[in-house]
Amino acid sequence: MMAMTQDAFATRRAVQQDIAIWDLIVWAFKSECAQLDHPKMVVDYGHQMVSSSYLICRHEMLGCHIDGGGRSEPHPDADVVASAVAVLSDGVGGWRMATWIAELARVGVLPDWSVPCSVTAADWQGNAHGRTGKVAASVDVDPDNGFEIPRTARGNDHRVFGRCCPVIIRGDASQQARARRSYSQFILALHELKLSLGFGCDLTAFRVTKDMPAIRPWQK
Repeated sequence: MMAMTQDAFATRRAVQQDIAIWDLIVWAFKSECAQLDHPKMVVDYGHQMVSSSYLICRHEMLGCHIDGGGRSEPHPDADVVASAVAVLSDGVGGWRMATWIAELARVGVLPDWSVPCSVTAADWQGNAHGRTGKVAASVDVDPDNGFEIPRTARGNDHRVFGRCCPVIIRGDASQQARARRSYSQFILALHELKLSLGFGCDLTAFRVTKDMPAIRPWQK
């Protein structure tokens, strides 16, 4: 009995396809349209946590037909992936991280770790040339916190408070740091999923490899 079990396991491993963890998640949510169930809807099924949708798929495999639905169910492996994402630990972001990963996977993109730096005027004003001739709006400088420009008019010295153009700066150091922290936490969540889906999980069609997205792409 033990020899047969080992042979069956070896055969199953031989037919599995190697896949990186992020490619597997994208396949589950984008290609198979797996749904993310809230942790309260996920139940304990043996040695792993699976969703109710996965149980329906298991019933179908056993020949049980369940009415309802307007589309085919996702691959059982896709539901296993979605269930693993749904129960991410709080240490890597929990349910908030799970929903973010699912949203990114559905469009097949990694999180943006870089915030483009830009400086734009806070307000714009029109001129005689219409909309295409809009220029940055300027305001009087606060006399208490501003500066004065010495000028001479008709031989008399006097001071005129200057004007400035308020601007909006995007992509400063704090925003860049925030984006990098979010990306790093995303990588930690993928690492947890790689471990949970690579060990003790009965994926039938895939075998999770060690490949991961760049850990610190900004260092390049």
